[in-house]
Amino acid sequence: QGRYIETRPGFSDRLGQGGIQESQWSIGGSDESAVIHAYKIKNNSANAYNEFHISFFNDFDINDYNQNLVGYDASNRLVYMYDATGGWGSYAGARLLDNDPSSVRRWGGILGNPATQTELFQMLARPGIGTVSREVAGEYRVAETFGPVSWAAGDSITIACALAAGADLAGLKAASQAAQALWTSLNQFVEAPTAVTNTATNVTQNSATLNG
Repeated sequence: QGRYIETRPGFSDRLGQGGIQESQWSIGGSDESAVIHAYKIKNNSANAYNEFHISFFNDFDINDYNQNLVGYDASNRLVYMYDATGGWGSYAGARLLDNDPSSVRRWGGILGNPATQTELFQMLARPGIGTVSREVAGEYRVAETFGPVSWAAGDSITIACALAAGADLAGLKAASQAAQALWTSLNQFVEAPTAVTNTATNVTQNSATLNG
């Protein structure tokens, strides 16, 4: 079963022109080990965008968040976190479903945090994999980015990511692979049903009053 979420984010480009419309569709697998978030993003503005990047940001806090480690499995496009102390054994991760990431980043812990929003965006847009060096436990945040996207006015793109969990790394990989198989079988972004609004009739004052 799917759940539909329609949003209109308040994005503005440097010229102060808005016009980015986002539709989100979320769907879970039958075993509840993963959920897919799919996005259809449309450029409703009159402008073309040639350096547009889309990032999936996650902050998986597992047990003591200061004792987390980060890993990346390129074969599954899967960035993940786990408890370095070997406590509760769950692994949590995110997998891009349609595209290879242009960059995978982690920050926090001994790496520190970006000093400014501009520095953060530059880090996300910089190509490459940066998750596996200097393995020291800490509180980390991770992101997979796809881009740059060239967008003409009126164009749409679809991108999907699965959030998955497993009792160990093998279980996490299996959950992400099941999510990939489900997404591939759907083969399309399902649009939200059109809302139908009709004029209410035979409504009394009492029946129109909620909670007194």
